[in-house]
Amino acid sequence: MKKMSDENLDQMVEKMVEMRKMLGISRVELAKRTGLNQTLIRKLERGMSRAHVDDYMMIIDTLTMEMLVRDLLPKDRKG
Repeated sequence: MKKMSDENLDQMVEKMVEMRKMLGISRVELAKRTGLNQTLIRKLERGMSRAHVDDYMMIIDTLTMEMLVRDLLPKDRKG
């Protein structure tokens, strides 16, 4: 399996941060939803730390599911 470059990882993290902010989810809320430490999420987002691939996948899964729920709800139930 090919290793992800630091540049690609940084781009992925940038997209995760954009998605989190677009959804209006705070780091604290993301930590609660993923079971990850809020400090770890902050460090990941700021590029101060790296995590195990499972942690990144948990964040991505959580944000993606939130987007799906938001987009699939009838317009009168959104909000």
